[in-house]
Amino acid sequence: MPLQALVTPGNRFDGPFLPKLIEDLEADYVSADTTYSSKRNFKATRDTAARPLIADNPQKEEKALQNRVGCVFES
Repeated sequence: MPLQALVTPGNRFDGPFLPKLIEDLEADYVSADTTYSSKRNFKATRDTAARPLIADNPQKEEKALQNRVGCVFES
């Protein structure tokens, strides 16, 4: 059951709005899809004493892995 809602502009990425949305939230969990998968949003969720249930974004993991592998093989 949604406890809070925030209407955002249609031309904006929703991820950065999560900290504002949950800043006064009193809940055990914050559930969100991969759009909200960021270090900032995980931290904001933990700062409210809630447990983040935010799906990992597999594209971010793949890109991070490519960057790490690239650093290993660069000379």
